[in-house]
Amino acid sequence: MRGAECGTDHYLVKSRLRFQIRPRIRRIAPKPPRKLTNVTNLKNSEAKRKLQQEILNNVQEIGRSENVENYWNELKRVVHETSETVLGFQARKHQDWFEDKIDKVDEILEFRRKRYERSLAKATPGNEEEFKKAKAMAQRKSRELKDEWWSEKARKLEEMAACNNTKGFYNGLKEIYGLRANMISPIKNKEGTALITENDKIIERWKEHFKDLLNIEGTIEEGILNNLQREPVVPELDDEITKEELEKAISSMSDGKSPGLDGIPSEIYKHAGEQIKLKLLELFNICLYIDVVPQEFKDALIVTIYKNGDKTNCGNYRGISLLCTAGKIFSKLLLNRLKILAERVLPESQSGFRSNRSTQDMIFCIRQVQEKSAEQDRDLFLVFFDFKKAFDMVRREMLWKVLAILGCPPKFVQIAKSFHQGMFGKVSVSGNISEPFEINNGVKQGDPSAPTYFTLFLAAILKVMNQEIEGGVKIISRSDGKLFNLARLKAKTKVNESCVLEFLYADDSAMVSDNLEGIQEITTTFSIISKAFGLQINTAKTELIYQPSSRNRNRGVQPVVTIDNVPLKTVSKFKYLGSHLSNDNKIDEEISHRIQSATISFGKLSKRLWYNHDISLTTKLKVFKTAVLSALLYATETMTLHRKHIKKLTNFQLRHLRQLIKIQWSDKVPNVEVLRRAGMPSVEATIISSQLRWTGHVVRMNDSRLPKKLLYGELKEGSRKGGGQKLRYKDTIKRHLKRIDCDTNTWEVNARDRKSWRAVVKGAVKRVEDKREGEYEMRRQSRHKELISNATCGRCGRCFLSNAGRASHIRANKC
Repeated sequence: MRGAECGTDHYLVKSRLRFQIRPRIRRIAPKPPRKLTNVTNLKNSEAKRKLQQEILNNVQEIGRSENVENYWNELKRVVHETSETVLGFQARKHQDWFEDKIDKVDEILEFRRKRYERSLAKATPGNEEEFKKAKAMAQRKSRELKDEWWSEKARKLEEMAACNNTKGFYNGLKEIYGLRANMISPIKNKEGTALITENDKIIERWKEHFKDLLNIEGTIEEGILNNLQREPVVPELDDEITKEELEKAISSMSDGKSPGLDGIPSEIYKHAGEQIKLKLLELFNICLYIDVVPQEFKDALIVTIYKNGDKTNCGNYRGISLLCTAGKIFSKLLLNRLKILAERVLPESQSGFRSNRSTQDMIFCIRQVQEKSAEQDRDLFLVFFDFKKAFDMVRREMLWKVLAILGCPPKFVQIAKSFHQGMFGKVSVSGNISEPFEINNGVKQGDPSAPTYFTLFLAAILKVMNQEIEGGVKIISRSDGKLFNLARLKAKTKVNESCVLEFLYADDSAMVSDNLEGIQEITTTFSIISKAFGLQINTAKTELIYQPSSRNRNRGVQPVVTIDNVPLKTVSKFKYLGSHLSNDNKIDEEISHRIQSATISFGKLSKRLWYNHDISLTTKLKVFKTAVLSALLYATETMTLHRKHIKKLTNFQLRHLRQLIKIQWSDKVPNVEVLRRAGMPSVEATIISSQLRWTGHVVRMNDSRLPKKLLYGELKEGSRKGGGQKLRYKDTIKRHLKRIDCDTNTWEVNARDRKSWRAVVKGAVKRVEDKREGEYEMRRQSRHKELISNATCGRCGRCFLSNAGRASHIRANKC
């Protein structure tokens, strides 16, 4: 618009803006952390020997007492005072390379400081030259120590990945990503209307949140237990604790874990000598005899871990209990006994917190059911249930009755009950600790036995449910024939029929059916029985995936499944145990998410590692392989991958390798050379190796295991369409075997021997890489061959690749 006179012919522009100025959220600095015993000094053999001797001298003063509170307090005092005197306290931990190398770093800096002081005291050319050399030496040694630290972390990550130690692997990842800023975040009040920013009120709000959460007064129907079949009692659970059991429990405790309110880490009990173990053994047997444990074995120091969503909402955090280490050892000991009963009672579909099982088991099973439903043209309905605060909602009085019915003897139930009765908790937020409050509900998250208690509780729900319904997807299987021979399933007298109903990993539950009425009955029954046991299903987060058969695919009718007349959300994809499932059995979405996840992992280490010139390329490549490629290839051993998927994953690997090695596109370096310089196999070779390794693992499973039934089976109902079939998982395995020149008729003999199959899988990578390089070389040579062709223009003598090209040339030039 015109109107402002300032010696210009420009137009003024008038606009209306609407924006909101958000107040800056100030984060409150935490209090200094509590002092913890410096267990790193136990690496010093002299300090370790001194600790053992001092504890031996001091524990002799402690006499046997039937009062477990007095006994424990005396024992704790001796261990605490002795370990602090001998080992001292931890310094502030930075979780960086210099933390583990602090002694060597101090030595280097001290040497440089002395040379610096000498050059200041007497500024001669010789002293200044010595100081310059000391500075250069300090820089060089620091780079070497930093590179050594990263290389060691990469090696440990690779070991954890190789032995399928998921917990250790992700703990290692946290170390290399570095710690986040530890500040107290403001949170909303109970009504969600105001933001609390004052330190004391934040702690009080957290106390209020967990007090409400862990003392929910739910309703249970004890009559439902009449439908639960009573299992034979396992009397061995009540036997006196032996020294061997105690040593096994202590040795299985993880190092580097935060202790509870007692402040004694597990490393002390591991290295303090035999006398302390004998005192613990005596204490535990007294507790077992009188059915009472010390109060500190019950109480919990609750720390908050952010999950997702709004950070100011307390409901988006998970509470983890830091427990007394001695109490955890006692609980671990009881857990080792409880596992005997659990393996008899838990359903085959439960893979959570059980030996020789992992998330891959259930991901593979769901993908196989989806694949076989699509292959045999059957509808498939999958409901993924979400419990409201599953571990915290377990009704304890119901749990003790369930344990008794499932075969736990009375004394074992009573000692388990004593760990929870009269329990108090305190909330710790960045060093700030709340006042204690009573906890009457749930199992303790952080207690070694808690996951097994929950899985047994859920197993009881499923046992009652299976008596009331007959649902699921029926399959037939036969493992005594060859995997690639489908004719073996036609022998009706030799196949085994079973029903697949649920897929479980702790509280992550999925249920399946091949018809709408069936999945509605399953969902309703599961909801009613769960409610009777005291658990609540979150209908807002419980979702349905419908995979239609070909006859229903184009009808456009979405099925409706309800819980308490509330319809569940029907989705086209769902993230289950870290892997994305889709309603069309395609993995395009999952591949995109895998690339996105790997990109985030790569980005987290950009400033910390990739752009750090002090770290060698070899170390960077090791970390890239263990931290980034592991995120890229998560659960790919369970997928049916097409060539386009392999290509996308390969492109990611090569793109980032070129970035690390600093190879530009203009350098015209082929992919084969990039991988050779990196000393790394291609993604394709890695996937072939992992899929063959996984298939061998499934072949060696017992015939009752669900992954084996699904791999060697098919749906009882349904038929394949005529013509070409879609690619199946077993087709990719057959293709891999041919690729590595392994006989497809006899491979299962080798797979049943783990050592023999490991050698086959290890050699597979080399065979695939050799063939790939050979194929590339042949293509390269063919491009450089002289053109030899009979399609030659008779007039001008020009050669063409084909007669069609020559004809076009003659028409255009009238030759």
